[in-house]
Amino acid sequence: MLTTTGAISALAISAGCLDDSDSDSNPDSEEPAESETGSNGTDDDDATSTVSTETDLSAQLQWVPAEANADGEITLHYADLEAIRTHESDLSDDFRESTQLELADLDIGDINQFGDAEAIETSLSFGIDSSAADFAFAGTFTPDAADAEPTETVDEFSVFEYENGTIAVSEEWLLGSHPDGLGVETLLEAGRGGTELLVETDEATATLSGELESTSIAIGRITGADAVDAELAGVGHGATLDSETSAVTFVGVTADGNDPDAFVDELERSGGGLDDFTFETTESTAVGEGTVPTDEVQLPSLGRSVGQEARASVTISVDETERTADVGLTSLSNADKVNVIDGLDQNETIEEVGGMVTLTYDEGDETTIQVIAVAGSTKTVVASEEIAF
Repeated sequence: MLTTTGAISALAISAGCLDDSDSDSNPDSEEPAESETGSNGTDDDDATSTVSTETDLSAQLQWVPAEANADGEITLHYADLEAIRTHESDLSDDFRESTQLELADLDIGDINQFGDAEAIETSLSFGIDSSAADFAFAGTFTPDAADAEPTETVDEFSVFEYENGTIAVSEEWLLGSHPDGLGVETLLEAGRGGTELLVETDEATATLSGELESTSIAIGRITGADAVDAELAGVGHGATLDSETSAVTFVGVTADGNDPDAFVDELERSGGGLDDFTFETTESTAVGEGTVPTDEVQLPSLGRSVGQEARASVTISVDETERTADVGLTSLSNADKVNVIDGLDQNETIEEVGGMVTLTYDEGDETTIQVIAVAGSTKTVVASEEIAF
């Protein structure tokens, strides 16, 4: 079972050149083509205008430059929105609600004028220290729908600047960057071949990408270059959606000098609630895989390592008339039990799947119910509900 503490978006796939051309010169000419400068001021000799229009994970990573984790760890979130929509009827209500992504949610100008809720096929977001300040969406967009003229054009992209961020839109891609992000100019330079990519220069990124390439949703965290004492160079979770049963993957890439076998206990703990769970280790990588009913899939989440969060699945049902709240335990992943508490000093424990407790209230009571999964000494909030009677 996978739980989440954040929103969807990005991890992706294998290293390699993302531009199929070998040269910017005219093959029919004996002389090199003259350098042309685009409106962003970069030489076409240094930044090509060829951008992949594929919507898989590897295409998404073309927007992540090597400098993305220069000052600290970077978290990448990936989601295949088409896969989520395809399996919508198989997924839980909580999962569907947590993955209903619309352009307006990004809160940059009037961004939803470029496409509707169905416009996005896949999404990628990434940022330092888990802040998703930069993002790239593949899909079908309408650059000409803008209510203002672009501040500049870069090949097929129209660039629009707002107080709360900048976006670049083509018919196949929508890129964005909040004020504390890298900036769409940096993303465009990476995607157009003008700079090295993180997946090409960082082994942990390439490894996570390869292990999670077939997933429908994935989250990966890459340790920053300055974190020399880290036990793990990268950690990732992914879920591959299918009808009835979906696959779950946990990946740990060890830092130099660390034994991946030391990560196995955490993998087994993380996969304790999965069916058909297996794991294997190589020289620097530990991978665990298993299956779960699709209606129990939730977004992946990351602690510093896979085993650092306790996981369980619960339901909370509030009866306004009776002034009660029923909390049921539907799945124990790696947790031993769940504690149910509120701000009015009610405290209950559920230890078996199928168990339920009922909290009762008086008229005028206001509080927040929290459900805490407990795995040994690890405690993680897996659900909360604000109530007022």
